[in-house]
Amino acid sequence: MAENISISISQPESMTINGYPDGFAIIPTAGHTTFFNPEPSNSHAFSTTSPEILNITNSVSSFNVGEFDISSAVNVTLGTLPYSQLAKELDGFKYKFDNFVMTSSDQALFSVGDIVYFKSQSGYNTYNTKLKKAQTSNMDGAKSGLLIFLGYSSDNTLMVMSKGYFDYEQSDNRCVNWSSGRTIYLNNLSNIDVTPSTLSNYWVKSIGTCIPNTDNKNRIWFDPDSTYLKIR
Repeated sequence: MAENISISISQPESMTINGYPDGFAIIPTAGHTTFFNPEPSNSHAFSTTSPEILNITNSVSSFNVGEFDISSAVNVTLGTLPYSQLAKELDGFKYKFDNFVMTSSDQALFSVGDIVYFKSQSGYNTYNTKLKKAQTSNMDGAKSGLLIFLGYSSDNTLMVMSKGYFDYEQSDNRCVNWSSGRTIYLNNLSNIDVTPSTLSNYWVKSIGTCIPNTDNKNRIWFDPDSTYLKIR
């Protein structure tokens, strides 16, 4: 006959452990899902929910269940891993280009959070590529993949992101008219805005979404579309 051990843990989860002569089963009464907290704070670090550690002690008697000796405490871990697969996947959208040489005057043009793209330029560096700020008045930005500039180090390492969460301060005029849930574009001045460019010969394409938060940040999910419209 199976021997049942009932165990209660803090809400919202409870579980029952069933012991059988030929095995050992843990039956949770609620599903366990990995949740990702979009809290980038521009350090580009991601956090996951801490795992639960359950200490199970047999207080009735000493006995073996199959190959398990549960006469003393047994530790069972539930919940998420310390670093989730989703966070790893998001990190995969951050790119580092070693030895991406830029002139000092070009380096001064960029700051963390700028919307940029790559433009082919022979002889500029070993990549034959130059970094440019996206401007809706210039069709190069419409035809290129857009990125967020993350940094440029003294050893000529360029860091950019093609997709992910990013925070702008509410005072940052590079992200204006932010509104929870709205699609974002680049406006006439090439700043992030819920209202796109409206001038003739300028281009329009969606670049992401405004994400609600309690940190008083203009948080966005950056995910540029590959299609664009040219205003006539």
